[in-house]
Amino acid sequence: MTRALFSAVVVSALSFTLVSAQVRDRTVRADTPSDLITISNGWSALAGGRTDAAIRAANDVLARRPWDHRALQLKIDAQSATAPGDALDTYERWLGARGPEDLGLLASIAEGVLRQLASSSSPDPDLKRDAEQRIAAANGRSAPAGGGFAADAAAARGGDAAALERLRAAATAAMPPDKTALATALVDAGAAAVPILMPLLKAPAGPTRAAAAASLGRLSAHDAEAALVELIRDPDPFVRFSATVALARLGNQQGQQAVREMLDSAVPDIRLMAAEVWDGQNGPWVPAITPLLTDPNGLTRLRAARLLAAIDPDAVRRTLTDALADPNPVIRTETAKTLAQIAANGSGVADVGLLRRMLRDADPWTRLYAAQAVLAAAKGSR
Repeated sequence: MTRALFSAVVVSALSFTLVSAQVRDRTVRADTPSDLITISNGWSALAGGRTDAAIRAANDVLARRPWDHRALQLKIDAQSATAPGDALDTYERWLGARGPEDLGLLASIAEGVLRQLASSSSPDPDLKRDAEQRIAAANGRSAPAGGGFAADAAAARGGDAAALERLRAAATAAMPPDKTALATALVDAGAAAVPILMPLLKAPAGPTRAAAAASLGRLSAHDAEAALVELIRDPDPFVRFSATVALARLGNQQGQQAVREMLDSAVPDIRLMAAEVWDGQNGPWVPAITPLLTDPNGLTRLRAARLLAAIDPDAVRRTLTDALADPNPVIRTETAKTLAQIAANGSGVADVGLLRRMLRDADPWTRLYAAQAVLAAAKGSR
């Protein structure tokens, strides 16, 4: 065979092979679309509100590739849109004995739980509003209008003059909804809240005076020091202690000495108030508060856990695990709230497995706080 003839035969054979492969590839794509295309179509269906089609697409891929994380994410997102309980079932079947938990997948389920609570027929308007606020926060949006003092305070901190004016009006109203709640929420408005808080130090109700003092201390409002000194002679002991703690936060020597004496109190609540001055940083408060992790009062144990989360995470985790098994639903709900607060502060205390189980709790507030904690933990893991 001549060299020219040999070359022609090789070229012909290669051409036939390439053409055959192209025909075969077209046939495969036409009859059985690739997994990538199937998943892409599933996401398009979900974006269009066709959750059933999205789930079918995910199931089609998972039937062949049960380990495919892309398909699993699609299925869980689709189920979370209408039935977060089903999404949790899917997740737990996938998890099996694998471990560790996947916060990205759980975050989708947590958002689904919040959407379910926000659209529920619950007669509790606070529950629905709080769920809406947490959905907004999870997606980097502003809280819905009419979200109460907390929403207005957060908006005011961001420079919303109208929100600040609403807070000021509530503080001076003759019959406000709850000036104590207002004084507590105002700390989130930042320095702009100080002029609103100052008059509340003379409010008729002791709890309002105490809340105003506490907020001013957290805001490091040195202009309030003289007024706080007057409050340490208030007839209400709760007001006196709140003013003392606020003064200690401001660096007032009289307040700091009094706070150290409070740490020696036989009354747990007084010791807990004093310990707040250190904002979770190590200090002489730790040995005074650690024994309270085993206090007979469940709420006292939870307050101690919040303070000690960054100092002794293992001990706090044990306390919270026990609290989740408490027969008292109030304790379980407060435990979920505590876990959400700890997760938001970036502590590694939160047990993701516990949070996952709490997403099924019969109490809606417990589910709300558990979802919030999952989202905070997911955000902190990035």
